Amino acid sequence: MRLLSLVVVSLALLVSFASSLPAQTTNSGGLAGTVTDPGNGVLPGALLELKDHAKGTILSTKTDGYGTYLYSFLLPGSYILTVAFPGFRTTEVPVNVLLGPPVTLNVKLAISPANTSITVRGAPPH
Repeated sequence: MRLLSLVVVSLALLVSFASSLPAQTTNSGGLAGTVTDPGNGVLPGALLELKDHAKGTILSTKTDGYGTYLYSFLLPGSYILTVAFPGFRTTEVPVNVLLGPPVTLNVKLAISPANTSITVRGAPPH
């Protein structure tokens, strides 16, 4: 009888621990990475938009203080990742999300060329 009680208690503990484990999914994937400048400096606050080709939906996020981002629970498929940060060229990168752990996609942004324009108002002096 004591052995039976021990088995029942052990099974109850096992079930309670199993229910507290984080859920895992076998029908989704993710995308993660770091956004950097040409000198490999991180860019915190960079704007990212992930567009799903199949649905046309767009998910937006920003990089954290370490320049990293994470999209979780994505359906497998083709996406376009657009990354923007002031003073840098906006970059679009195609990516295929797979089942399982996040696909790593690090993005290095190029510095945007300076645009200078001069507006002359009025006539030259006589």
